Amino acid sequence: MSWIPGLTRGPARRPGEGKKPAKDVALPAPARESIERLRQSVAQAATDSERAERERELGRVLAEGGVAPSEADTEAVAAAAAGCAQDKELARLWMARLGGEAHFAEVAMHARFAELRFAAAQRVTGTALLEQVLAATRERDKRVHRHCTEILRTRRAQADRAQRAGGLDADLDAALAEPPPLAAARLAQLERAAQALGDCSEAAQCVQRLQTLHARARAEGELLRDLHRLAGRADALAREASANAWPVAERLGGWHEAVVHLVCQEDEKRYVGMVAEERGGQDAGEREITLGDGGGYCHATT
Repeated sequence: MSWIPGLTRGPARRPGEGKKPAKDVALPAPARESIERLRQSVAQAATDSERAERERELGRVLAEGGVAPSEADTEAVAAAAAGCAQDKELARLWMARLGGEAHFAEVAMHARFAELRFAAAQRVTGTALLEQVLAATRERDKRVHRHCTEILRTRRAQADRAQRAGGLDADLDAALAEPPPLAAARLAQLERAAQALGDCSEAAQCVQRLQTLHARARAEGELLRDLHRLAGRADALAREASANAWPVAERLGGWHEAVVHLVCQEDEKRYVGMVAEERGGQDAGEREITLGDGGGYCHATT
């Protein structure tokens, strides 16, 4: 009947099930004295590196004894204790004291429990600290390593976009300062660079300046078309005047009116250099048309 006691016993408990949260334990006097000597050595440390080493040692000893860091202990001691704690609830309790992300980074790299490592890693924001946690958890904690990797990848992409946006912004400034006309190939190159940035905050100012350049290019194109029409009329007038034999007094009035109209065009005066450049450097000098007897003439500049 050896099976009867098995019926009266309840279901077997799994390891750790129903376990109450651990509490600080009372240490014997020698252990307390050892901890106090460590605290004194922390206070008497001569350098920062020596102080950090002694703080880690004090945290380790506190964790091994199950003793909570005191209010006088630094956050570095609490971080070391949380990282070395063998009880999850005690480690969570001690980690709640932390405020500086450098100490959270220590817990993320060294804590015994994966849950606490990930919780601490989520409190780390500095790029340098994230890189340290990334390197320390490469083989130990894939979840923390992936978390740091994603954050750093996003930041690198943002930094790259910001750098390219700064270069494009300088190119747009240079293009806006260039004398007319704005080359179509130059405008297309700038537009492709802006499109490569995508829809992001870094590209907002560049897009606005690019729109300004587009408006300028449209205005310059319209003025160029007007100037071409004026130049064509001037050429036609010059050919007509040179093809007729003198005297042609009955046509002088019409010619004079056409010449005055051409000379007074503000667009022609302003963009004569543009026409000269577009025609491949052809001479756009003064054209003279003789209109009267005795050598009198008017001239049209095109």
